Amino acid sequence: ADFIEHGAEILDIGGESTRPGAAPVPAAEEMDRVVPVVAAIAKHFPDTLISVDTYKASVARAALDAGAHIVNDITGGRDPDMVPLCAERGAPLVLMHMRGTPATMQQHTDYEDVAREVRERLIELGQAARAAGVAEVVLDPGIGFAKTAAQNYRLLATLDELCAAGFPVLVGPSRKSFIGALSGRPADDRLPGTIAACVMAAMKGARILRVHDVDEVRGGPEVGGRGLDGDQDDVGGLDRRHGHRSGFCGAVDDDDVERGRDLGDVLLERRAVDAEDRGEVDVVPGRLAPVARGALGVGVDHEDVPARKLEGP
Repeated sequence: ADFIEHGAEILDIGGESTRPGAAPVPAAEEMDRVVPVVAAIAKHFPDTLISVDTYKASVARAALDAGAHIVNDITGGRDPDMVPLCAERGAPLVLMHMRGTPATMQQHTDYEDVAREVRERLIELGQAARAAGVAEVVLDPGIGFAKTAAQNYRLLATLDELCAAGFPVLVGPSRKSFIGALSGRPADDRLPGTIAACVMAAMKGARILRVHDVDEVRGGPEVGGRGLDGDQDDVGGLDRRHGHRSGFCGAVDDDDVERGRDLGDVLLERRAVDAEDRGEVDVVPGRLAPVARGALGVGVDHEDVPARKLEGP
């Protein structure tokens, strides 16, 4: 509820951990964790868009039935029923790049050219989803998923090439081990590196940034975008004539949940405004249109999502 009060308009809710080495959760158990939360949010916050973070079509269907609007799939639509489901329901679909499963993915980092291979695979997935009738597709390079630290930095450095492919791009660098590999800092002390990675991603064209520390990180991409514009107008807020606004995805990790923080991982999304001014075409109409106008969204993603009571405003 706190994130919604801060202006979030999208909640991304998941019921299975996707950390390296994590074991899968049966679909029935995942539904038990996710569906009550989706239904409660839909009831108490009807103006908030809800995303479900799952790679199982059966879970996605149940969540959509309960009030979710968007599907966020870390496997890139590996379940053969996922893309047809999103096409049938008119649900936007986030497709992430990953090899293997969370339990095995770090054994599959043998790329000849990680940037090219990830980009080509994601474009292939995105085009196939569109051809199958999914009108709203977002691509995620999968930072930390089947990639080494060096490969993650390479993906960030070449992110503009993926962003030029005609799909909005989501990036999730927050607190991840590739930051610690360079800084030597533990996960709970990687805010400076997270801000730097988010600024870089935003200036390369990412539309959605997944972070744990939403308020702290938000200023980085905003200032970076203003520096890129070089415009002194409208200093009190973001320049409305330029689209250097990126969405923010706030994530609460396992330790945070144990300390009682909100519901699980948090996804805070905001899409760029006036993309036409950068020669871009808005490829996320319909359900995601409020985000394209610069709206804020927040989401939840954790293996132990509690089905506790949500109080309305």
